[in-house]
Amino acid sequence: MQAAWTNHVSARGAAAFIDSLSGATLRQFAILRGAELRTWAMQRARSHGADFAPAALDRLVSLIDGHHLGELAQEIDKLATYAG
Repeated sequence: MQAAWTNHVSARGAAAFIDSLSGATLRQFAILRGAELRTWAMQRARSHGADFAPAALDRLVSLIDGHHLGELAQEIDKLATYAG
């Protein structure tokens, strides 16, 4: 069974897309865990002028793991804005 989106992509369009990837750079990002994740979260908070209590930071990091840095950044930003 063919994926539905392929019905809307011409062979020429698909080839152009693949050609555009030839200059792309593949980068790998490590998943932060433990002390690295906590340090990252603390630096993110401080960059927004916030200073979280150690227990609060530990709790936040325990709820959102290193696989979801975008989510963690969003929560830190919201808390910093609320507290600021």
